[in-house]
Amino acid sequence: MRKCIVSFFVVFLSVFGVEAQKNVSEHGLQFQDLPKRWDEALPLGNGMIGELIWQKDQKLRLSLDHAELWDLRPMKGLHQPGFTYQWVKEQVLKGDYSPVQKQGDEPYEREPAPGKIPGAGLEFDISGWGKVLKSGLNIEKAVAVTEWENGIKMSSFVHASLPYGYFKFENIQSLTCNLIPPKYQGEIDRQAGGSVEGDDLSRLGYKQGKVIKTGNSLYYLQQGWGGFYYEVSVKWAKTSSSTIEGVWCIAAHYPESARPSAALLLKKSAAFSKAFVSHASWWRNFWAKSAISLPDSILERQWYLEQYKFGCTARKNAPPISLQAIWTADNGRLPPWKGDFHHDLNTQLSYWPGYASNHLEEGLGYLNHLDQNKARYKRYTKWFYGTDGLNVPGVTTLSGEEMGGWIQYSFSPTVSAWLSQHFYWQWRYSMDRVFLQKRAYPWFSEVTKHLEKITYLDKNGKRQLPLSSSPEINDNSASAWFQENTNYDLALMRYVFGKAAELAIELKLNKEAAHFKQILSEFPDYALSEHDELSLPHKCPIMFLTGIFLMLWQFTLWRKSGLRTERKIRKLSEIRLPCWIKSVLHTGVVIRMPGWEI
Repeated sequence: MRKCIVSFFVVFLSVFGVEAQKNVSEHGLQFQDLPKRWDEALPLGNGMIGELIWQKDQKLRLSLDHAELWDLRPMKGLHQPGFTYQWVKEQVLKGDYSPVQKQGDEPYEREPAPGKIPGAGLEFDISGWGKVLKSGLNIEKAVAVTEWENGIKMSSFVHASLPYGYFKFENIQSLTCNLIPPKYQGEIDRQAGGSVEGDDLSRLGYKQGKVIKTGNSLYYLQQGWGGFYYEVSVKWAKTSSSTIEGVWCIAAHYPESARPSAALLLKKSAAFSKAFVSHASWWRNFWAKSAISLPDSILERQWYLEQYKFGCTARKNAPPISLQAIWTADNGRLPPWKGDFHHDLNTQLSYWPGYASNHLEEGLGYLNHLDQNKARYKRYTKWFYGTDGLNVPGVTTLSGEEMGGWIQYSFSPTVSAWLSQHFYWQWRYSMDRVFLQKRAYPWFSEVTKHLEKITYLDKNGKRQLPLSSSPEINDNSASAWFQENTNYDLALMRYVFGKAAELAIELKLNKEAAHFKQILSEFPDYALSEHDELSLPHKCPIMFLTGIFLMLWQFTLWRKSGLRTERKIRKLSEIRLPCWIKSVLHTGVVIRMPGWEI
């Protein structure tokens, strides 16, 4: 009998793997021309390095990036004496909010750094190649292919598990290749778009690095802030009478950590065909872990495209997915919103696809980052809130440092409650008790400690935040703060205490579980309209919808209220959402690439 069961599962997994490969092979991107913008380019990546393929003027351009290219200088003007959560509340009550905006909001807009910085562009002269016949992305094998009418064919991939990007040109005799660094030095463009559209690179104050060409190789070294520097190395060679193959890499160097040089990395790189074997094997394993088949072919295709982006950007030993991940803006400016980590939706939802699609290992990259920076988060929590425990800044650098911005969200008191969801899901999907004991429960314990200390019991015996907000209602004005819990903050706090109790029970910590349940019982019910519908006072509805999802996981609370769930969420059907938000709801991935929307 046991042999029969084993045989059944072997057959099932084999059939499932074949079906998964069949489904994914039907999807991808195909165009009759090359994209003409960096944010519509063909994306390749492995969580640490990324490549965007597009056409700039008469050049084929590969935008090269690395997740650890950062300017980590402290945010100037943010850490002033007296800047605390309590002081902010006092200013709100006094009706004098401009000093808060000046100290908490303005530095992010005024200063060029900290923030993510771009790598370089690799350009090939295609002016004499004629019209592009087709250009596309095979997401099954994560390889991009472009063909021209003169017969030249270019293939490129970023190795799934090694620090290399590869390119190959076929039916070609010679190649003109140039490495184009970002313009870090020169006259500052005072008309640059600020934090949203991207500030001028020259404001960083770097001395421009130089590109060195030696035979069929290119090398670029750029010094950054505080002893940081990065290198870009490219080499290529003719491997047959009509084939040229090349490889590139980027090395990021910080004073506190020794890394191999770019030159040493390139020496260890394998040839194109050999590297592609292990690369394709990784992606074959990735796609074999999950598959879907939907009546709506557009949604099915979107699911596979978003899974592909997740496979390109998430790795266990790589930084989390930032605003543009490993595809930093290649438009001659600093990236929009500094390319940072927005822990207000952007990082959280980007990892949602990893659980149900069976990619728990890739999802660990986010949790590893959070755990590695717990000491910084606890320092921030003590400094700004004056509490023990742990809260995560809503906007952070690569090293977990707070960056400011609209403080209702960048300094929101409930950020870590939302992040707790990922620790919970990692435990529930893996059922890894070591993870539960060593990581998930300790995280919940620290987060609940912070929220218990910062909240208070009002005259009705209900637990309240001193100041609450709801992204992004009223932007960064004083009226964006509320004296009572918003449904958004309330959902997050109820969630984290409820799940903390659940985890404590799992670990047989009955005393702790009882305490969490007691605190949970002290929170008020959700705010309803006169028609018993949840209020939706949100400029950014996707943020509220996430809170709704947390609420819907608490059906026992709904039943106790005696109100029908449908009535509480009736207004969701009235919200008109942009296409990219609808895509988020279906897939969970937030990285916005124009041209990929439903």
